[in-house]
Amino acid sequence: MRIKKTGFDSLKTGKLSNGCKQCVKGEKSVFFITGLCPRRCTYCPISDAKKDKDVTYINEWEIKNEKDVISEIKLCGSKGVGITGGDPLVTIQRTADYIKLLKDTFGKKFHIHLYTSLDLVNKDYLNKLYEAGLDEIRFHPDFNKETQWERLKLASIYDWKIVIEIPAIPKDLEKIKKLLDKTSKYIDYLNLNELEVADNSFSKTGKEYETIDDVSYAVKGSKETALEIMEYANKLGISNVHFCTAKLKDSHQLAKRIKKRAKNVKLKTDKLTREGMLIRGAVYFKELQHKKVTKSDIEKAKKIYDLMVSLGVKEKKLFLDEDFARVITTPKILKKHLDELKKKKYKAYIIEEYPTKDAFPIEIEEL
Repeated sequence: MRIKKTGFDSLKTGKLSNGCKQCVKGEKSVFFITGLCPRRCTYCPISDAKKDKDVTYINEWEIKNEKDVISEIKLCGSKGVGITGGDPLVTIQRTADYIKLLKDTFGKKFHIHLYTSLDLVNKDYLNKLYEAGLDEIRFHPDFNKETQWERLKLASIYDWKIVIEIPAIPKDLEKIKKLLDKTSKYIDYLNLNELEVADNSFSKTGKEYETIDDVSYAVKGSKETALEIMEYANKLGISNVHFCTAKLKDSHQLAKRIKKRAKNVKLKTDKLTREGMLIRGAVYFKELQHKKVTKSDIEKAKKIYDLMVSLGVKEKKLFLDEDFARVITTPKILKKHLDELKKKKYKAYIIEEYPTKDAFPIEIEEL
């Protein structure tokens, strides 16, 4: 089959899986269910804050309960989730319970795919995932553990889609071909990810490879490796192959999801940029901080709110943000009352930030 360009900066033969179709539209939330994992991949991309820690995130939100998960999915307008880690099979009961919860909450059409290695795969675990409602299972086999590859056969008895998803690592080209020789009969799709240099302390990719340019994390030779694998896979009869690029993840998957969330979380006082960022005025009782706050911090922020009301600012133009102990309003209102705020030694800023739970700032102007 001929390799074709997609409309979202990737390459494919045949069809995309349903999980990928939603992902490229920004319709999938990323459900990081645990940072625990039996594998020690030298190219692992997860952050130091998550690696080998039993933490749970939905997109950029470290969640504490089921309500947080449901809330984030609704705010992003997601039609499905991709469950990842670590390895979700380390916490198999938690993983199965969440799959069932999401299906019960959003309905059978809510699409759920899951990433796992083959290290922990067994019939009992697969049965738990299937009974909970998993639609698509994506395996990341170890190229050096051929004895595990046959475990794909266990997954083939269930009525779900089976995907092999692996990075296109230049030095492992022949190992990948051998893997496909042994497993092609079990899979519906092959997803190849462009190898990237990870921004963490334990990945060795940056020492082994150069990036394609100074502004990209994508590794030289990964695309060429993927193209060769795509040709080889088609000869084996694997007709549905997708090469997912670094650009797709940034410019489509993440960017589109963020824009969807921005429309749902935008306050009346916010200005929304074309990229989905929020421009807002913000007042803090001390220096700008993006960290966990205490009850005392929130009480201090309430005093800012009360002060601005006493200055004549309408309450519909004020928002108490308890996550970061601050008051949000328009830049215009902030400038109008700047002198009074400074008398109280409050800090006022105009901030452009992501519309995500962590409200990551990308531009800050102190007034």
